Amino acid sequence: MGKFKGGIIAIKDGFIAILKTIFNLLKSIISGNLLARPSVERFIPHAFVLFLVMALYLLSRYWIEQTFYRLEESKEELRHEKILYTEKLYYYEQSQSIGNVLNKLEENGSKIDIPTDAPKNLDEFIAKRETDSNQD
Repeated sequence: MGKFKGGIIAIKDGFIAILKTIFNLLKSIISGNLLARPSVERFIPHAFVLFLVMALYLLSRYWIEQTFYRLEESKEELRHEKILYTEKLYYYEQSQSIGNVLNKLEENGSKIDIPTDAPKNLDEFIAKRETDSNQD
């Protein structure tokens, strides 16, 4: 194995060389000299393809996000429709059961019917019910 020669001075010189290279690259990009080099011309088709791939990636992400947004809206609408369906089914079954009870009461000769108005005073309602039951 060879010994490391130069120590800290070699590391410092290497770091300075990297900084100079980065500085020269930035300087050529800002001045426009980088595009005038023949070596850059061969990378133009690659940059164009890279741009197209990035554009397709962004568009696909947008389309996927829109699809998920529509899916969430549809789930919320479906949930709302299920609630409405359950309410209507409940009222339908309740009306069916009330109709069955009224039919059985009518078959047995009872005169009980569904009140059309809610009682305004509970005492009057109880008194009326007692008088109706005493008349039978």
